[in-house]
Formats: sequence, C-alpha cells, structure tokens
Amino acid sequence: MPKISVIMPILNSAAYLRECMDSVVGQTLKDIEILPVDAGSTDGSLEILEAYASRDSRVRIIRSARKSVGYQYNLGLAEARGEYIGFVESDDYIALNMFEILLGYAEPYELDWVKGNYVCFMDYPRVGRQMIPVNDEKYCGAGTVFNPQECPRQYIREIFICRGIYRTDFIRKNRIRLNETDGASFQDTGFILQAFMYATKALYIDDYLYYYRRDNQGASSHQVNTVRFEIDEVEYITDMIRKNPDLYRTFWGVNYIRAMERFLSSYERVPRISECEAEILRDVNRYRDYLMNGITNRDDFWELCELSGQFRELTWLMESLEKFEEEYRSIETKKDNLLRNGIQKVLDWPKVIIFGCGDNGSGITSLLLRLNRNEIVCLSDNDEHKWNQNYMGIQVIPPMELKVDPETIVLIANRKYFYEIRVQLMDLGIPDRQIWLSPPIMRIRGTNILREGDILPLK
Repeated sequence: MPKISVIMPILNSAAYLRECMDSVVGQTLKDIEILPVDAGSTDGSLEILEAYASRDSRVRIIRSARKSVGYQYNLGLAEARGEYIGFVESDDYIALNMFEILLGYAEPYELDWVKGNYVCFMDYPRVGRQMIPVNDEKYCGAGTVFNPQECPRQYIREIFICRGIYRTDFIRKNRIRLNETDGASFQDTGFILQAFMYATKALYIDDYLYYYRRDNQGASSHQVNTVRFEIDEVEYITDMIRKNPDLYRTFWGVNYIRAMERFLSSYERVPRISECEAEILRDVNRYRDYLMNGITNRDDFWELCELSGQFRELTWLMESLEKFEEEYRSIETKKDNLLRNGIQKVLDWPKVIIFGCGDNGSGITSLLLRLNRNEIVCLSDNDEHKWNQNYMGIQVIPPMELKVDPETIVLIANRKYFYEIRVQLMDLGIPDRQIWLSPPIMRIRGTNILREGDILPLK
C-alpha cells in the first residue's frame, strides 16, 4: 500500500502538463501512486501521460467518461490505494518535498488532514514568472492541531483542496465525495465543507508547498457563467448540511456567509442585466432567491450570520435585483476609477519602495512588475523574519536600513497601521510627501486587473 495516492484531473492541459507531472513524479517521497484521470483530452495530454506511465510504474491512468472534475476526482477516490490522498490540478505544480513534509505531520499526529500555504504564480513574456506567496487568514492558528468542528469560521477562508493531504480511511468512513456537475469550477467546495464537518484533528502549517496558476484564461473559473457553477455548488452544500442535523446549526451560518461572498465575486463577471443572456440571468435570479430564502426561512438568521461587511449589498438584493445592479455597479465603477487614478500617480514616480509583504503588498508589487514603469528599489516590513529574504524576487530590507532619495516614494501596503508606520518612517528621516498609502490592490485583484498587453490603460 503506497503512503499517498495523488489524484490529478486532466482535460486538454498539454501546455502545462509536463511541468506538473515532473513535480509529482519527482517527489522526495517515493512511496506514492499517481492517478491522472483523463476526461477525453484531444490536445496531446493523454499521449504525454502515457509517456510518463511507460517510464514510471507508479503512474496509473484512469479514463473518465464525463467532463466533470467532480466526477474525475471521485473516480480517483474510488481507485486510490494509498493511506492518504492528495490532489494536484494539471496546470499547477507542487514543491518537490510537499508530500514528504505533509506526511511528516499527518502520521505522528494522526491527523484527518493537514494543509500548507500556497503560492499564486503567473507567466508573462515581458516580466517572466511572478510568484505571490499566500499566507491566508487562519482563525484556528497555524502550527496547532485543532478540531474543525470547533472552528467553522475557517471554512469561509478555504479556497481549494489541493494544498493538503487527507487520510483515506477518514474520507471513506464519512463517504466524502465531490459534486459531479459538468465542467471544472468550484466542485471542490463541497469536499472542503465535508472535511470540516467530519474531521476532529487537522493542522495548518506555514510551509509554501503548492503553486497555483492564475493566468490560465481557459479555466472555467474565468467564464462569465461562473454564477451557475457557484449556485449549483451552494445548493449541493446546503442539502448536505441539512442531512446532518447535529452539525446543521454549526455550519449553516458560515455556509451562507461564504455563499454571499461568492455571489458578489461571481457577479463581477456577469454582464449588465440589460446585456445578459437569458440563461445567465436565470442563474443570477436563482442565486438571489437562495440568498433571500435564507433570510425569510430562518428566525435565527441574524444570530447565525455575521454579515456586517456585506449588509449594504444584502439590503439592495432584498429590494430587487435591479436595485442591486444599479447600486453595486455604481460603487464598483467609482472604486475602479479611484484605483486607476491612484496607480497613475504612483507611476509618475521613477522609483518605489513597498512597505508591507502581505496581501496588499503582493497585489501592488505584482501590478507594478507587470506595468514595468517604476523601478522597485526594494520591499520592507516590520516582521524581522522577512528581513534579507527575497519576496517575489525582490529583497526585503529592514526599515532602519532604507535609503530614500528624492525620486522615490514609499508605498505603505498596510491600511490598518498606516499612520503608525508613517510616523516610524518619518522618524527615520523620510519626508512626509514621499510616504503614501498604497492603492488597495489585493493579491488576486492584482493578478487580474490588467491583461498582459495593457501597459497603461489608465486615465
């Protein structure tokens, strides 16, 4: 019995597949089986897999009759022989020691699952590969074994299943499966919820182990009809929660909060109502109906759902979809204009120092690298563990060693502590006029705000 079964759904990913496969077959943990599940690729992906299988007996190709990533994952789960299960998407890749590190925690602590951090990356001809490390918020803490049933709020922050391993007995005992809707968008959300609902021992670690591609425009998550994939998964998850009365109250509220967040995210890709295809508009209304039913059908709604961050948008939806459309589009347009104006002012300076290596720091650094108009002198941060390290290929300098000439601005990528950091930098002799608050570009927005050819689409 291998230690880990690695399940990989495949469909026409030849452009990325060799890099992905090399990272899996090259794992320092050799006792693994590799299960590519091909759904009828026509671009040479299957031939690539067959070449790897001919050289490595650990590669066992599975054929899928359906183009559904949930169905493909489930085929792999049924075939897996390993003590643990890992997942890798075919346009991503993993650190060569990923499974060795994760297993080193899973076995001694007898964990149901363990997950590391991940790195977003994009490939651009002009600036090469950009790496954005993501250390997302963890309400349960990192480095400490916890019971996910006692920390349901963490489910809201979970993105995807691929950055960890899961004990096979745990998956099979609880009959954890993925939704088998068509396509390849968001079917892992239900798996994530089940892993939270049923696990009693889990762990997050700080190691960056999974490399997540953000520039594959062929991915289903970039399509305008993602709202349909989202509501399909939301309804699937809600039905799943209803079937578990002991956990229903614990997870209903966090599922609703996540559903509201995902509605707003998917709505950004939807055309205006006046230009919307009938099918997409039907799915938008279906999603709205789901959200409205959650309010009207539960007396304890406001007790279970902390929605202060989306209260305004929720009240617009309660009035009508047309009201939401009018207000939400207006706010987003104003935000975009302010953002672009802020970026334009930054580009007027020859040199930039970015203070802060968190989400906002990642976003503005990524965007400035792509625009290639400023010289990024260095990064800086008050976290001494980051000093003298390379972050996105740029050195992190301790604040007391910063050298700021008259052609340089310092962008503080930390809104919460802006004023404290501003005083700190002024005490170091940096002029006030050269200390700015960074435009609020989060890491994901920073990767998507401009296409590769858009050198300066700013007003």
